[in-house]
Amino acid sequence: MEGGERLARYSFIGFGNGLEVRLDGRALTIGKDVYPVPQSKDGLLGRLREALARAPRPVPEIPGVPLAGGLVGFTAYDVVRFFERLPTLHARRPEAPILHYVAPESFLVFDHLTRGIALLHSGSEAERQALRREVIAALRGGIVFPPRAQRGFSDPVVSLPREEYMAGVRRAQEYIAAGDVYQLVLASKFSGRHQLDPFQVYRALRLINPSPYMYYCQLGGVTVVGSSPEALVKLKGGRPEPPPVL
Repeated sequence: MEGGERLARYSFIGFGNGLEVRLDGRALTIGKDVYPVPQSKDGLLGRLREALARAPRPVPEIPGVPLAGGLVGFTAYDVVRFFERLPTLHARRPEAPILHYVAPESFLVFDHLTRGIALLHSGSEAERQALRREVIAALRGGIVFPPRAQRGFSDPVVSLPREEYMAGVRRAQEYIAAGDVYQLVLASKFSGRHQLDPFQVYRALRLINPSPYMYYCQLGGVTVVGSSPEALVKLKGGRPEPPPVL
């Protein structure tokens, strides 16, 4: 979901065979091509530009719609090591993805203001019309809900004890007071096991924490779900638009 209103104006569903981009500690994969892990910022950005150039281009173009293709996915914090020299405090599993994107072949665009739906597709118009008929048939069909689990998840395990976290808060306040930083995010990982359908988690999150920016993304064996009150940065007409820091 995307938008600047209290509730997002647009929702997007990407699907179909597209381009997949994945980087871990062993290799960078773009589609079927496998490359060594880039050794510099320029090397990484060069490969990502190559991936963007190869990504499907769904059409038709709709004026004002903020997303019409490109790479969708996640970037882990460790990608900063391509841009800055930082100490390694914890060993990272080589198979853990540093970034993972997909470029869908087709997009459904829901406009919640006009209550309209548009289908964008990177193939021929005949393919798009055939796909449109499939989508309409699916929308008219029934909705299958997974069985409700009794509990479905374990108690979360936090990576940082409360005392250490609060000590980090105090250090952050000192850095801000000294003018070293103006904003600092302290992270603490919560982990556990669950038997829940990830999409049901997304639906629950949308209910209890509705935000202008929400996402549900299936990437191989990983499903990423989340919400945010604001965009980190937008790019319109080649011009970046960072939000104001409040």
